[in-house]
Amino acid sequence: MNKSIFSGRLTANPEIKYSQGVEPIAILNFALAVERKYKKEEEPNVDFVNFVAFGKIAEFISKYCTKGKKIGIIGYLKNKTWKDENNKTKTFTEFIVEEVELLDKKENTENESKGITDEETI
Repeated sequence: MNKSIFSGRLTANPEIKYSQGVEPIAILNFALAVERKYKKEEEPNVDFVNFVAFGKIAEFISKYCTKGKKIGIIGYLKNKTWKDENNKTKTFTEFIVEEVELLDKKENTENESKGITDEETI
């Protein structure tokens, strides 16, 4: 099973892009600052985790989230592997968003606090 759950704060304002083609799809790459439960001395207590969201979820995050906003994510891990110009294998790890929920309760409206999944539409 490949399933992950995160909560953290957006590191930047999301910038949505759309794919090229007959039916463009919304694509959103973003990072969350995720606090570690336990901190070792002289190490940061935050990890920066890369995510990508598609379709309605990407549009939802772009519309309702700004830098510093706390959100919850359910998704799965995906590795991208390629060869660089020196024929060395490079790997990039990201998480594909399947569900998102807004966690900053003071600013949530009734509709926003429900979040969205990849099966829902807004």
